[in-house]
Amino acid sequence: MNDYQTEQWNALLLASQLLIEIGAPEVDRLKREISPYLAFRDQVDRFLKAHFGAHCNQSCYANSRSACCSKDGIIVFWADVVINALNSDEAQLDDLKQALQNPLMGRKCTYLGQQGCRWQVRPLGCAMFLCDPVRDRVFQADKGIEAQWTAIKKKAQDFRWPDKPVLFDYLEVYFMEMGGRSTLMHINNSPGLLRVKRQAGVSCPSLRRTP
Repeated sequence: MNDYQTEQWNALLLASQLLIEIGAPEVDRLKREISPYLAFRDQVDRFLKAHFGAHCNQSCYANSRSACCSKDGIIVFWADVVINALNSDEAQLDDLKQALQNPLMGRKCTYLGQQGCRWQVRPLGCAMFLCDPVRDRVFQADKGIEAQWTAIKKKAQDFRWPDKPVLFDYLEVYFMEMGGRSTLMHINNSPGLLRVKRQAGVSCPSLRRTP
């Protein structure tokens, strides 16, 4: 495995291990905590399928025109890994490990399989990516779609951008307090994102664990 795949592998193994350690009742509570995010993701998927599905399949998956689907090209946050693990069974997580060890699609994304993305809940960066040609084509035809997309992007920031307490930060701090450390904990590793938190006066407590 290359450096990218190794980084993803380590995060996947760590998240799986820590979720086992906290136990089933706490896992169930975390699932309830992330339910608003999953509802938002359903909204995003419905919107993209309705307005962009055919365009994106042709531009990105079929013809490799988009950097989003390039090999080792996606940006993954720790919260992406945890949320996916909370919504995956053991076989599905093993499938991700297989993808990291033996990518199927050559120069395309490590996680692409014959049936598409092998994540159960794709990383937010993937879900929110629209290449410029497709985006411009759709928005020029219907400004109402552009306005809806602008609102969706703003809502996405409510889960990830740490100028206020957000879910992605909560999940990093939660597992950091257990001793977990991953290079994918960008919100608490990146000088730029730490600066955003500091300037906004955000001190993000972890999601409190039950005894």
